[in-house]
Amino acid sequence: MRGKLSRIGVATLVGLAIGTQGVLAIALPGCAEGFLGAGGFLNTVGDGLNSVGSCLSPLEPIDLNLVFEKTSVIEWENGSAVIDDAAQPDVLAYLEEQLGQDVMPVYYLPLRFHRIGPLTRGEVIQIEALSDVVDRVALYDAEYTRVPAGGVHDLDGRRRTLQIPITRDTQAGYIRIDLQYPSTTNEPMVRLARLGFAAPPAPRGQTVVLHFGGAELVTFRSGYLIPAQVGAIDDDAARTAATEAFRTVYAPYSMTIVTDVDPPPTAPFSVIHIGPTDLDAYSLGQAETIDTRNAYPDDIAVVDANQIALEIARLFGPETYGRAIGMIAAHEMGHLLGLEHVADADALMTGAQCQGSGVDIERLLRRQLKRAPLIAFSSELKRWVIGYQDARAELLETLGPAGIPAP
Repeated sequence: MRGKLSRIGVATLVGLAIGTQGVLAIALPGCAEGFLGAGGFLNTVGDGLNSVGSCLSPLEPIDLNLVFEKTSVIEWENGSAVIDDAAQPDVLAYLEEQLGQDVMPVYYLPLRFHRIGPLTRGEVIQIEALSDVVDRVALYDAEYTRVPAGGVHDLDGRRRTLQIPITRDTQAGYIRIDLQYPSTTNEPMVRLARLGFAAPPAPRGQTVVLHFGGAELVTFRSGYLIPAQVGAIDDDAARTAATEAFRTVYAPYSMTIVTDVDPPPTAPFSVIHIGPTDLDAYSLGQAETIDTRNAYPDDIAVVDANQIALEIARLFGPETYGRAIGMIAAHEMGHLLGLEHVADADALMTGAQCQGSGVDIERLLRRQLKRAPLIAFSSELKRWVIGYQDARAELLETLGPAGIPAP
C-alpha cells in the first residue's frame, strides 16, 4: 500500500519550513477537523496519536476540576456505600456553564462525580458495577491525580468487580463514574466496599513484540476489525530506528522488547503491528483497549504507516521515519498499559489539538511520559480537562523499574 499523501497530492501542502531551532514543520489545511480524530468527545477508546505530531502552537486546556467540589460526600455504612445514577443538578449546571454550546449534553450527562472521603495508603477499595450501564471508573486524590480503576467489563463484555489498591494517603478522595449513556433511573449503579489493608500488588514486567513483517486478519477481541491486512516495513534502517525509539521511551521500566525477526517469546506478550494499512484519516494508531493496570498482558495494537504525517517524516530519511513510527508505537503501548490521552502537546500520550495548522515532526520525536491533564471533552479547537495522569508513576506501579523480569 502506498501512503495517503499520493491521494491528497503534494499540491495540498501549503509549506515546508525548517525553523531556526531545527524544527521540522509542515503546514497542512484542514487541521481542526483532523485533530479531533477518531476519539470523539470522550476519552474512553485507545484510538491512537490522532494529533499527528502537532502542534505548532498548542492550545491551553480548560480546567474543569472544580466539578469535584460540586457534589456531596457519599455516606459509608459499615465500610460499604452504594451509588445510584440520580441526576446531579449542581454538577450539571457547572458543566453546562463551562461547556456552553461547544459540547453536546449527551457527552457529559453520563458522568457522575462523588466525594468519598479520605483514603489511606495500603487500603483496598472494591468497586462492583451493579448495572451494565456502568462503563469505566476512576478514583482521584486531593490533587485530582488519577488512581487508575478502569473499565468494568472485560474484553468479552462480561461485568467484573475491581479491587483498587490505594497507593498514597489523601484527605479528599473522589470517584468518577462513566455511564455508557445518560441515565437517571435512581437505580443502584456502583457498590463500594473498604476491604481493609493489604500489601500492594507486585509490579509485573511486560513483553512486547514490535511486528514489522505484515499480518492478515488483525482483529480486536471486542470484535472490532482493524483493516484486515497490515503491510510490511522492509527498510532495515527504519525498523532499527523505530525499535530504538520505542526502547528509549520504556528504558526506565521492566519491559522486554523484541521484534518479529527474534524468536517468539514464551511468556504472554503484547503485539504492536506496524506497517501500512488503512485506518481513519489522521488516526495513526489503534489500541485494543485502555488496559488499566495491564490486566491483559497479551493485547494488541496497530500503527498505520500509511498516514500523511509518516509520509512527511519519510522525506527526512529512514531514521526520522523510523523514529516517528517508534514514538507512535510507544503511544499505543501506553494505552495497552492503561494510559489515556492528555492535553499536553509534549507528552507521549497527547491528544492535544493545535492553534492553526501543522505537523511538527521534531515535537513528535521528543515527546515523553509525564504528568499532564486528562482530556475529558474535545470540540473544534478546545480541550476541557478533568484530573491529571502521572504516566511515570503509574508505569512504575504497573511494570516496576527496569530489571524486574516479565512473567
